[in-house]
Amino acid sequence: MSNVLIRDRDCLLGQKLVQYFTEKGWNIIKQSPFGNDEKIDLVICNNETHYESYRNFMKMFNTRKEYSTAKLILLSTSKLYSPTPDTWRYGNTRIVSDYDIRCDEFSHIPKAYLYGFRDSDTIISQKYINLGMIDKLTEDWGSRRYIFRLGCIVGYDVEKAKGFLSNIVKCSMKNERFTMYGYDGKQIRDQLHWRDLCRAIVMLYNTQPKENVFNIGGGMENSLSPIEAVSLVNKFRFFKNFDYSDEVKDNKPVYITNYNKATKEFGWKPEIGLEEIVKGMIEDYKK
Repeated sequence: MSNVLIRDRDCLLGQKLVQYFTEKGWNIIKQSPFGNDEKIDLVICNNETHYESYRNFMKMFNTRKEYSTAKLILLSTSKLYSPTPDTWRYGNTRIVSDYDIRCDEFSHIPKAYLYGFRDSDTIISQKYINLGMIDKLTEDWGSRRYIFRLGCIVGYDVEKAKGFLSNIVKCSMKNERFTMYGYDGKQIRDQLHWRDLCRAIVMLYNTQPKENVFNIGGGMENSLSPIEAVSLVNKFRFFKNFDYSDEVKDNKPVYITNYNKATKEFGWKPEIGLEEIVKGMIEDYKK
């Protein structure tokens, strides 16, 4: 039986990580501030909101014998937030997307506004941590340390989860009004079920990839807009209680994950499609 240590396992995603690895027969190890007696095979750094806590843990990871052969995966984000995305740079890296605009309505927007990362970009982004720590994070890299830059992760508690797809499902179940903010409801996000994320973690663990940084998300095939999400929900239950607002709460119209490197390095791609995701969210809410 393999041992996995999941940091912040009490948050929404952390609970699902614990559920998945328990189902698969892994032993869930609770982190001790003084180190652990058990040999750790895998560490998942989830929801790293405090740099000092992460840095202190990395000191243990780099020096204590129980972590000497463990792989570490830091769950980060594929998004950056900036008022001037067309000029946003980090070092020599310009942040753009590999994908062209999908909707004709966005054809006038420069490609630089298509946020997300190219597979060739080496930048780490963690929206919960000050970006000033990125250089310090890279000091901890090595052959056993990996970064997953995540798209929108869905499929768990829609009552508490964020993102327009979860909110639309929740509003449909509670007969509440959903407001689409900006872009006439045509902005695009890709959606990834949490089980597909867990599969990616296990598949990387079972291989020796040459690269350290991977985009993990739903990709083009699992991307949709709020308008499309409402239509999808209506396949399973009637929902027309929505309106529009000109207010723009997220100034990037398109985020789509390019996960080609993960496919090449350890054979991963999403398996759970949008219809299955939405149907599962509705059924889970009924429970």
